[in-house]
Amino acid sequence: MLVAALGLAVTGPLVASQEGLEELHEIMAYALLAAVGAHLAGIVIHTIRHRENISLGMLDGKKAGEPAQAIRSSHVVVGLVLVVLVAGWAAMVVGGHDGNERRLTCSARQSALVLRNVRAGTVVRANTAAKDTASV
Repeated sequence: MLVAALGLAVTGPLVASQEGLEELHEIMAYALLAAVGAHLAGIVIHTIRHRENISLGMLDGKKAGEPAQAIRSSHVVVGLVLVVLVAGWAAMVVGGHDGNERRLTCSARQSALVLRNVRAGTVVRANTAAKDTASV
């Protein structure tokens, strides 16, 4: 699942500049969807088979068991740092999106990604002027 997500992140921006990567990007997207489906099916099967609601444990972090088997540290600081990083990234994406011009601007890198429909026959080209721009 991680490989498919990383593959999507890598091939997404490259689709505009290199021919043939659109198929690979699409395959990665379907692979990620299949992995998510398999994980959800695994949760359902495990819950039914072992009569243990593991999805609740994923949400609240608690699980019934022996105290000797408990996790000694929950790494709250690491979790909070990850939440802040993801929230910052999401805010950057939402804040940099211009729906009218179909442009996504990344202020940290001073680059822009022009979002277009490649299948509709739009000319795809990379522009390496002052700001990096690619048509997708």
